[in-house]
Amino acid sequence: MRKISQALAQFFSFYLPDALSFSLILSVFVFAAALIGTPTSPLKLLSFWGDSLWSLHTFAMQMVLILLLGHLLAQSPPAKKTLGYLASLPKNEGSAIVLLVVLSSFACWLNWGAGLMSAAALAISFKQRFARLHFGYLVATGYAGFLVWHGGLSGSIPLSVAGEDKILVNQGLSALPLSATILSAHNIALVLVLVVALSLTALFLKTYTKDETLEVSVTEPMPTHGEAKTFSEKWQANPWCLRLVGLVGFIYLLIYFMNEGGFHINSVNLIFFFLVLLSYGSIFSFTRELDKSVRVVAPILIQYPLYAGIMGMIQNSGLAEVMSQFFVNLSTLKTFPLFSFLSAGLVNFFVPSGGGQWIIQGPIMLKAAQELNVPIEKVVMAISWGDAWTNMIQPFWALPLLSMARMELKDIMSFCIIYLIVSGVVIASFMLI
Repeated sequence: MRKISQALAQFFSFYLPDALSFSLILSVFVFAAALIGTPTSPLKLLSFWGDSLWSLHTFAMQMVLILLLGHLLAQSPPAKKTLGYLASLPKNEGSAIVLLVVLSSFACWLNWGAGLMSAAALAISFKQRFARLHFGYLVATGYAGFLVWHGGLSGSIPLSVAGEDKILVNQGLSALPLSATILSAHNIALVLVLVVALSLTALFLKTYTKDETLEVSVTEPMPTHGEAKTFSEKWQANPWCLRLVGLVGFIYLLIYFMNEGGFHINSVNLIFFFLVLLSYGSIFSFTRELDKSVRVVAPILIQYPLYAGIMGMIQNSGLAEVMSQFFVNLSTLKTFPLFSFLSAGLVNFFVPSGGGQWIIQGPIMLKAAQELNVPIEKVVMAISWGDAWTNMIQPFWALPLLSMARMELKDIMSFCIIYLIVSGVVIASFMLI
């Protein structure tokens, strides 16, 4: 397997384009596929593309906030101290690798934005402690923890169907509580088994390097403002300006949930927003880190319209229905969750947005599930896991992590493919249970 990984590394270092070029290539590919696979005319496809460029702006803002708040939380002083302490625990390379998988998976299960940034920070810390380990291998191993995100508390599809989801309503279905999706025994067992499988794979893949200089650090001290003289400087340096808002915010959330407020994307973002405010000692330190965090999410802001355009072509031309229907036609009551997972993995490669993918696939798969008498919650989680699975080779969500680690996609792709294969076997097996 290690030899396969090395061969893949050489291949991707030569052929793999950057993430922005990748999205442009996908746009052309989907345009051509829709022309061939559907009766849609070129001008109609162009209209679908252009009309959809801003169709995900609300969801894009929600996702960007998850990532932005996650980055801010991971870079806050309390988080840095915690990550520094955790990074000091391993006594050897093997325990460091396992801890990297476990911690990044747990962080991504809680919040995928914080998880991605924590994975990068831990990879950097472990590289500083164990210099022989290949940095690209460490970053890819941390990124592998991202596989569990859609089975976790910030999973966009389970959170969406827990509230007033239009797709469920249109199908005449009721909302699904988190106890039936994310917090079900089946899903928790899948998460645990997958983390074990990824840990064993990471140990087997352990890769060394001879000459590699690390240019980044997570131990840099938070910059200080100096002595506050003016009223505005004293205001910005006051540690309670942000903390008071954070405390008031949690009081609001307590009232909100006591009044049976829903646990969905916006409420999750509010929790992390107020937690971030509590984590910084002053407005000055917060705004300094905010500038860095915005640079991390900038590539996503640029690429989201492109993927929205791809989504528009796939959805309106009927190409998504063609792809999904192919798997539906192969399915039985037993195999439908498996084929839902596989088809979701395929669609995610072209539409790397859980919410966007649910809009495209949800109606098709739910209708088929009702015809086959397959439990709706199984279909929801199958699509969720399919969306998470192919993120290993879809570069969109790797951008923030790569930006923090100052690496390129080709540096980690060979390892990511191995994690894709192993995780695919594990998740597919659970889809048949």
